[in-house]
Amino acid sequence: MPLSNFCSLILCVIGLTYIGAINLCVLCVFVVRSSPSPAVLYLRIHFTHQTQESLISAP
Repeated sequence: MPLSNFCSLILCVIGLTYIGAINLCVLCVFVVRSSPSPAVLYLRIHFTHQTQESLISAP
């Protein structure tokens, strides 16, 4: 599967699940240009979400 299709699939799933889909779209464009593999792409998006959720849920 080409990286761009993988990115689109991940964005679709995340967009349906998270409110910050627009931020992820920007992140995904950046990651697609800089990541060598889909695994790295997934990890970057996953950990970015963990960070965003931590910031949102912080008192």
